[in-house]
Amino acid sequence: MSTNNRYLKRRGDTWYYQRGVPASMKGYDHRGPMMQISLKTSDKKIARKRRDGYAQADSRFWEALKTGESADDARERYEADVEITRSMGFDYRQRDSFDNDNDDDKKELTRRVFTALSAISGTWVGDLSHTRQNEIANSDEFAVVLKAVTGSNERPSVTVSDAFEIYVDEIAVDDQRGMNSEQLRTWKKTKQRAVNNFTTVVRDKPILEITREDAKDFYKWWRARVTPPADGQNKPLSASAANRDIGNMRKLFGEYARYMGDFDIDNPFRDLGFKKQKATRPAFSIEWVKTKFLKGNGLLGLNDEARHIFLLQICFGNRPSEIVNLAPSQIHLEDNQPYIDIAAIDEGEHKRAIKNGQSERKLPLTGMALVIMRKHPEGFTRYRGKANGLSQVVMKHLKTNDLLEGPDHKAYSIRHFFEDLMKQNDVGDDMRRELMGHSIDRPEYGSGYSLEKKREALERIALPYNKALI
Repeated sequence: MSTNNRYLKRRGDTWYYQRGVPASMKGYDHRGPMMQISLKTSDKKIARKRRDGYAQADSRFWEALKTGESADDARERYEADVEITRSMGFDYRQRDSFDNDNDDDKKELTRRVFTALSAISGTWVGDLSHTRQNEIANSDEFAVVLKAVTGSNERPSVTVSDAFEIYVDEIAVDDQRGMNSEQLRTWKKTKQRAVNNFTTVVRDKPILEITREDAKDFYKWWRARVTPPADGQNKPLSASAANRDIGNMRKLFGEYARYMGDFDIDNPFRDLGFKKQKATRPAFSIEWVKTKFLKGNGLLGLNDEARHIFLLQICFGNRPSEIVNLAPSQIHLEDNQPYIDIAAIDEGEHKRAIKNGQSERKLPLTGMALVIMRKHPEGFTRYRGKANGLSQVVMKHLKTNDLLEGPDHKAYSIRHFFEDLMKQNDVGDDMRRELMGHSIDRPEYGSGYSLEKKREALERIALPYNKALI
């Protein structure tokens, strides 16, 4: 949905403000789980303006609760501001939404002030003496009404760290759907790193007060780390790490601002980043895989599960996480055509998300892969949910036993090997993408290749192996 129409719902000819109460506020705000308030107009432009007033008021109300103001006090102030403003015929707006250099906004503020004076006096302000006007203007009652109609009650500040918690708990719920505990930990850790780095470089300041200069300071801090040092002693960090941090801060700022109703605020992290460097991770050569991994005994020092998972990567070029997280229900050994089903699982002890829709695929079991999976019909319980731990074990073994073909090779280089193996055996581009779970940069038609066709492709590129490894 376009952000222009966020929180808007039409019923018949009337527009409504519709918004869910955040999960963390359900114990305090009992209007939920879904609020729906008539905006009393059929004009979308007017509805958007009135929606903005409600959205800002609700966001300020929830912010107040998060910063420690009591639920009753926050609710009373929120409801009073909205009701006072509406009773005088105005849409609720926060003070900082009025542009002091805009004639229409200045006139609007003047009308609100005069209307507030008139409401308190019970008559039009022009009919009052200057003494009476001053009397009213200095009254406590007028101060309350004036703050309401001009949106002048101070909005509590929310720091970058607090905004990140709101982002995790309320804003990015869809991003986390389907993830298991390990995936959630990794997802949050990456974004938390950006927050930690930013607050170290700048400070943990109110998020909506981040300036372009703050963002540039963060960019410069990263620039010093991705630029090769003059002495050539230390290897620079990758531009992708820098772009990931800056991108996560850009997303946090933008998503938080929109969530709180600030739809037009300029994102200070906009257009900051570094040119992507060409991937330098090399592939293991086919000859290296044949002689070092499949013919010799170099892998025998690995425990059975780690060794078998690595061998499956040679068979399929899969991501390690796709194998370690296989649930028993995804291993089909009794079918006429045995296969494993790499897919997301929504619930239960094996719950997990996968990288993207293209990653969902069925891989036929044949040759070495079938022998291995028959030894693990329930999956790989030792490393289930621990893909990072597996990678560390494999990398340590490869380093210790001189099994890395070059200084830039990693365990993940086996995935690049598999791509080369298919190319050298004339496996077509679409088949390669289906086997590896890569996205296709064009509309998808049909249901893809059958298990039989995939099995034929895999058997054609299968390499001989030392049976002692299984």
